Amino acid sequence: MAALGVMARLTYRLSRHRLLGVPLDVVSAVVAAGVFLHGVASLVFAGRRVLAPVALVGSVLWAVVVLLLRRRRFVLFLIDPEFCPPPRRKLKPFRRVPLRASGAFAVNQRWRYFVEAPGFIEATEFGERILMAQARSVSILGLLKSPEDEWGWWYIFFRPEDVRSLQAGEIYFGWRPRPALRLADAQGNVLSYLSFSDRSTRDHVAGDLLASGACGSP
Repeated sequence: MAALGVMARLTYRLSRHRLLGVPLDVVSAVVAAGVFLHGVASLVFAGRRVLAPVALVGSVLWAVVVLLLRRRRFVLFLIDPEFCPPPRRKLKPFRRVPLRASGAFAVNQRWRYFVEAPGFIEATEFGERILMAQARSVSILGLLKSPEDEWGWWYIFFRPEDVRSLQAGEIYFGWRPRPALRLADAQGNVLSYLSFSDRSTRDHVAGDLLASGACGSP
């Protein structure tokens, strides 16, 4: 699973860049598929092998994995079947809890999708919760950088009662998994994935959401 987490992080980084308007992860999948088809066609129709079998297998695997990860929005979340609901205790207003967040963020009527963006969750005195995430410059070998209009702070505003499903587990995005929460609405649409440096922080945030009306809690 750790290897898939590394793949998720790599393909997400590629997706933040464009080549003629096409995300680089898609470009790489198309190129890999083309290499595979060229190798197979040369073997079948010309009777000669232009690529080693391992290269053929690697190219088709890359294309498949990239497309599967894109379909999952680059998030690999495993539910923890042993998770027990933590004590319900609300966050103090304006106290920030550090985390990483994934989802559709907005600022100035612009929307962007980010994965494992570092930031905070904060409660307001009116009962709302604010997810704030900092989009940083992502570069590939120092040659390509993510668009400058993505850099800075982005936000998700929601009320705990909007969360009708709260699942605890782990997110794989890189070598090491992180304790995480999956928040979804009544239709099953994911509002956000939140990951934390440790389980106690995850459980603290879960307890706050449950104490504030998530999942139909009073």
